[in-house]
Amino acid sequence: ATPAGAGAQKPAVSTAPMNTAGRKALAAAEMSSTSVSDWVRPQLPDIFPQPQVRQWVANSLEVARSLHQKGSVRQACEAWKQIMAVCPGEKECFLGLADAAISCGKYEE
Repeated sequence: ATPAGAGAQKPAVSTAPMNTAGRKALAAAEMSSTSVSDWVRPQLPDIFPQPQVRQWVANSLEVARSLHQKGSVRQACEAWKQIMAVCPGEKECFLGLADAAISCGKYEE
């Protein structure tokens, strides 16, 4: 009599969950099998799909600039944050918020 399972073959691939190092090694092996030159940058969608959005952003930036020049830093910051909610890539908002933080002495934010 043979012990139970002695005649069965082990599977070629482990059924145990793969650890992080194993997943990274597998991903690296898959990446090395394809050429980097085969990669194509995906087409990015237009950030401003509608002319109304462009106009709103331009008007809002003008309002934020005038508020900042008048010394209404808190209101200007709120305007920049609202613009960033609609258009997260607007660099002027980041610069305005950074300038406001520096002028208030809040370097950590």
